[in-house]
Amino acid sequence: MDAAKPKTDKLYYKGLAITLGGFLDASNQYRSRALGSDMFSPFNTIPFAATKTGHESEDRFSARMSCISALVQSNITASNQIAMYGEI
Repeated sequence: MDAAKPKTDKLYYKGLAITLGGFLDASNQYRSRALGSDMFSPFNTIPFAATKTGHESEDRFSARMSCISALVQSNITASNQIAMYGEI
């Protein structure tokens, strides 16, 4: 029966045990004056009201702070194990 199998969150491929992880960050930022920059505001480039960009607004979406990780483990011998962890 399936009830006898242990539950695991790992993927198995050719003797490798792969554990995936990470998180997704969805950010939004609205500016009343268009700076043309990403999520961080360079305050020394805020346009004056007399310029064209001083009257344009912008709405930015970003997933810049998202992270994907993987832990790959394998048994080389009965008493030796190798593991690698990576994060993007």
